[in-house]
Amino acid sequence: MVTTSEDRYKSYMKECVKGDNLKVIITIRTIRSRKKVLDMKLKEEKAGNMIVRVHTDDEKAPTWYVHAITIPFSNLGIEKIKNKRELAEKMNFQTDIPNSDTKAFLKKIVKDYGEIIEDSGNKHMFRTEKFKKQKDQFKVKMKSF
Repeated sequence: MVTTSEDRYKSYMKECVKGDNLKVIITIRTIRSRKKVLDMKLKEEKAGNMIVRVHTDDEKAPTWYVHAITIPFSNLGIEKIKNKRELAEKMNFQTDIPNSDTKAFLKKIVKDYGEIIEDSGNKHMFRTEKFKKQKDQFKVKMKSF
């Protein structure tokens, strides 16, 4: 069975939210269409933190870019998310994080991409301050007619 990069992307994101090794997902930039995902690379940082890089054929996006960052719950010193806002503050100010590698990694994320904000939807999903959802100009033009 041949799996496409779109299938690999879906299965990885599902694995982060469900299963034994739960992770927090911090979205940096959206993918307009999952069908345009040509390739996906997972770059492992120290302590099991992962950077999800995506290759697309979208003209309005760079060919390779950082889509998301995943951090295991164990690195943050928690088992479950009780309050999303408190967890976002914990990641922004790096308070009570037992893993020093994760603490340094979060400082780098906040410095490069801005503050980490809770995202609507799944309780594992967060986004950065610089995150901007891309609008499809064709749909905007259709509404104006």
